[in-house]
Amino acid sequence: MDTSHDPSTRVIPASVASDEASPEYGPIRRWILLTTAIVQFISPTFFQFSGSATDPPITPPGVFFSIWGLITTGCLAVALWGFPTRRAAVAPYRHVQLPLSITQILFACWLAAATSPGDRYRFLTLPIFMGMLAGVSAALAAVQRTANDGGDALTSHLLSGVLGLYAGWSTPAIWLNLGALLPTGLLMGANGTALQAGLVGAAVVSVIGGNYLSNSNVGYSLASAWALTGVLISSVKTELMPVAVTAGIGLAVLVSRLVGVVRFHMGA
Repeated sequence: MDTSHDPSTRVIPASVASDEASPEYGPIRRWILLTTAIVQFISPTFFQFSGSATDPPITPPGVFFSIWGLITTGCLAVALWGFPTRRAAVAPYRHVQLPLSITQILFACWLAAATSPGDRYRFLTLPIFMGMLAGVSAALAAVQRTANDGGDALTSHLLSGVLGLYAGWSTPAIWLNLGALLPTGLLMGANGTALQAGLVGAAVVSVIGGNYLSNSNVGYSLASAWALTGVLISSVKTELMPVAVTAGIGLAVLVSRLVGVVRFHMGA
């Protein structure tokens, strides 16, 4: 008997069957991504963060934190663009929904901790920020890993750009966050200057490492350079020249890498 046209006997590729059977790729994931993107986008309205009077001199000027507006708006655009099933159920979206959703919830938690009355829970901002960086880095790595899996170019560029910005700002921000949690007395005098230079140096090393790991992602480079520029301006204003030199070196490396990427694509 010929069963070649019988649907019940049709052979389904293992990869397709696995994707369809796995709840990881179910429609609930796109709703979670969209919901958490909205929560992240509106959370600054409820937890208004404007820094603290005890922030160390290496903290960038307030205007530099406006990048969060670009990041949260970009994440919302990512969730909306990836909401249709034809995108949500395939790479790269199916691989970023969970880690990015967790990151977006952690952002709201970070704001809540940073603005807690009397700074009661401010110490939690550091581990929360580390979790945010881990989540967005996992999402960015998934996008780069599946770049050639058949997804459209616009989707890949959107995800790479937004996630790169998120990771690029978060990498140095972790070290600046650590500085903000230290007792003010530790940041005074020559020893305090050395300590702040060490924190900025750690940020620079982390940023350069992240730049290489992200294959010189443009969004990552721009956001990191933005953060280091803020540190450079603040340290010059407060005459912390060792800190300014350290930030300047990191900024020079990032700019040179970024110029190299631009020249490569222009020559390609």
